[in-house]
This record gives sequence, C-alpha cells and structure tokens, in this order.
Amino acid sequence: MPHIKTFTRYNGQNIAWFLLTSSNLSKAAWGALQKNNTQLMIRSYELGVLFLPKTLQSVPQFSCTDKSRSNLDKLALGKNIKTKLVTLCWKGDEEKDPSAEVVRLPVPYQVPPQLYGPEDVPWSWDRRYTKKDVYGSVWPRHG
Repeated sequence: MPHIKTFTRYNGQNIAWFLLTSSNLSKAAWGALQKNNTQLMIRSYELGVLFLPKTLQSVPQFSCTDKSRSNLDKLALGKNIKTKLVTLCWKGDEEKDPSAEVVRLPVPYQVPPQLYGPEDVPWSWDRRYTKKDVYGSVWPRHG
C-alpha cells in the first residue's frame, strides 16, 4: 500500500484542483535541472492522479449504482456540463444545481480540514501507543 499524500486548492468546500499522489514535495520526487538546465534528474519515481473539473467535463462518467446520475446524456445532447469536485464528506445539495455534475473524490475528510485541538496528538511512528485503536492494535506491534 503506498503512503499517499493529498494536495488541493480550495475555498470553503469548493475545490479548484486535487492531487492524490505517492510523491513528496521534494527534489527527489519532482526532479531538479542539472548540466546547465539541459537534463532533469529524478531520483524517485512516483505516481499520482490530478483531478481538474475542466478535464472531467469532457470525460463521460458512469456509475455502478442507480443512485448516481450519468452525464452521458448531457454529452450526447451537446450541453455544457459544470463539474464540482467534493470530498466523500461533502454535505451539499446536489439537487440545488441540476446542471452540475458532482464528482466525489476518494478521501475520507472534508475541506477545510478540521484543525487539531489542544488535546489532540498527531500520530507518529516513533511514539508508543499502549491503548488499542479501533482495530484492536497497539504501536509498536511487537516489543
């Protein structure tokens, strides 16, 4: 399982673009120009998907369930499709603008993300966790 990262530009719950990737924001991941800017040196090859509303407008969408409507009919009629990117936690009204195609991004959090509170402690691999998590595990697993 890759260690994924997400990068996005948003305003409230409106998402302008969304990048789901295994890469870091580093020279090793993105590369650096060398030899008088004639060669790009990349030390670590990564994979990611960039979601842009504009590119999703021209690609037919389909659903494996009856709950989600398809934009295939709109494309066939030559209608302009407005695409809205949202997360799985989005609490908007899809019926409010029937001309918009809502694309739910595969991330389990909302935007803007909830800030850490004073009692919250971010998880870290080098910290010991003796209280079992929701899966019944502790960290480190052995030792």
